[in-house]
Amino acid sequence: MAGSIYPGPPSLMDQSESWNHRPQEIPMCQPNVEDSVALDLRGMGQEISLPPTANLDPSNDKVYENVTGLVKAAIKMSSKIQPVPPEDYVPMIKIAQKLLNSDLGELISKMQLAQQCAMTRLQQEYKKQMLTAAHALMVDAKHLLDFIDQA
Repeated sequence: MAGSIYPGPPSLMDQSESWNHRPQEIPMCQPNVEDSVALDLRGMGQEISLPPTANLDPSNDKVYENVTGLVKAAIKMSSKIQPVPPEDYVPMIKIAQKLLNSDLGELISKMQLAQQCAMTRLQQEYKKQMLTAAHALMVDAKHLLDFIDQA
């Protein structure tokens, strides 16, 4: 289509790199090699160049001062946090494990009922009960994972 706003046919694309959706005529950004630092990408042998950072004077910059103060306060606060011994979490995790086991048992029994009544009028009702039990299991599992993350 002549004069179309859509990109050209795939032959204009760089076929060697499927992620690159730019036509070959559009040059990619090429920073100055003398002013940049070369980085090795995780042992892949590929190097990228980054431009140098700007030389700014942060002496009268309120944003810089506030961000620096916030970082210092966060570091100071995190150094004062006393970790809770893992022994205190064991009883709570055991309770959550019992709850998950009972939820899983409930889900299994609802699934068996749904399978037994697959061709009856109660099929939809048993499916709803099975989905409700599955939802309860997922919510309790999420609560356990959240609790473990806090520990």
